[in-house]
This record gives sequence, C-alpha cells and structure tokens, in this order.
Amino acid sequence: MEIIIRSDATKLGLPHYYTGKPCKHGHLSKRRVKDRVCMDCDLQKKNEKKYTTIEKDLAYKKEMYYKHRDKVLAYKKEYRQANKGKINFLNSARKKVVKQRTPVWLTTFDKLKIKCIYAITAMLARENKEPWHVDHIIPLQGKLVSGLHVPNNLQPMRGIENSGKKNKYEVAL
Repeated sequence: MEIIIRSDATKLGLPHYYTGKPCKHGHLSKRRVKDRVCMDCDLQKKNEKKYTTIEKDLAYKKEMYYKHRDKVLAYKKEYRQANKGKINFLNSARKKVVKQRTPVWLTTFDKLKIKCIYAITAMLARENKEPWHVDHIIPLQGKLVSGLHVPNNLQPMRGIENSGKKNKYEVAL
C-alpha cells in the first residue's frame, strides 16, 4: 500500500489513509480519515457485535415464543387455514426437494433408520409438548453446500432452534 498521510488524504477527499505504522493493536491497515480508526479494528468490532447481537436476538425470540406460545400457535393455525393453497404449494415443493435429494442407493435399512429418526422426533415433540423437527445437518438447499436426505445427515432438533438455523451450514473447527 502506498503511504498517504491524513492531511494529504483530507485534501484529496479520500476516505482512508495509510501511515505504514501499526495501530495500538498491531494491525497494519488503512485508517479512516474522519475518526482515525484502524479498519481492521473496526471490522473486528463489527464482527464481535454482530455475533453477540445474533445470539441476543435468538434468545429474545425464544423467550417471546415460550411466553406467548398459545397466541403464536393460534396465529399459525389461523394462517394455515387462511392460506391453504400457499401451504400446500410449499409442502409439495419441499417433498419434491426431499425426493430429489434422496439417493437411489439407499438400502432398506437406511430407509428404516430415516423412519426411526422421524418417529423419535415425533416422540420428543409429544413428550416435551413443544415442536421438534428433523433437521438436515447439511441443508438440502443451502447457498454454499447441498446435502442429501440420508440417515447420517438427519438429527432431531427443537423447532425454534431449527427455524433459527434456516439453510445455514457452519463448519465446527
């Protein structure tokens, strides 16, 4: 990077400048003209805030769901009744995707395992009196990866957690 001092960057109307010296946290990166902030430090702060905000939002949503569970379930039921065509379309599209992502090489034992996973999930929902879903660990329609409808890719998961996960796949390191 070319060294440009702050006063020169201001005269040229540039948003950033570069001194060639590390910031107090040791980053060698551009700094913002208006407040002298290191761009690497700023990015790091934004990422930390983003992850804590996501966790707080999810915790808040869970709390509100359980607090107003009866109202939420009544609203969902009413919505499904009023939008039967849309719900039927979404369900048939979902079944089509699952069928496309189910490999032909599955054995009878693999199919039995899948049925057992669905049965366990139904039992968990019944026993815990809350929605449970069968989650695809690697989503069937993820943005970066696409999984298969096979026993090793399925797991029972609380409905609220599965809804929050959406089509994301995070690699655990």
